Amino acid sequence: MKKWQKISLCVSMALVSGLTGLSAQSIAAGSFHSFKGVGISAEIPSAGISEFNVFTLYADLADVYAGVQPSPGIKFNYSHNIGLVRINPLSREDFSLFAGSGFSAGWVTDSGRDGYGLCAALSGTFGARAGFPSGIVLTLSLSIETGGFVHDNNSHVESTLYRNGLFHTAFPSIGIYYRIK
Repeated sequence: MKKWQKISLCVSMALVSGLTGLSAQSIAAGSFHSFKGVGISAEIPSAGISEFNVFTLYADLADVYAGVQPSPGIKFNYSHNIGLVRINPLSREDFSLFAGSGFSAGWVTDSGRDGYGLCAALSGTFGARAGFPSGIVLTLSLSIETGGFVHDNNSHVESTLYRNGLFHTAFPSIGIYYRIK
């Protein structure tokens, strides 16, 4: 249980740090969908007009979908994104391309390894974002994660490269949000 308390504390601290950079832009909350997993996500504006933070908590389902594991892991990702190209047509719709960096952590499985372990990785994201006058925001993105994976290997703790962070780069993710404020 202590492990889950530490994970909850880290997630809470990350969310609070993201809330300190709020501006006049609107907060959006919604869902995360990918072959990587399914979960909840929040998009919180940052200090710059074209910057935003994304916090995602999701069930790590890739190995469940592949039939390798019977149950999912859990993963948290934070990404600070910057708009690279922003298109504001005469209508109230908003379209932008963005890139960002952040980190991921979780209790997950890794390719070629038995069982679950802890992952901690730096992440990079590139994607497209579309906001509509109705308050709906859609994102489509790709993320790469490079970091470590700590797991039990025949009663010995082993630390290795987190392979799924690299292998799952090809799996796009879709975010479906609704602007709250």
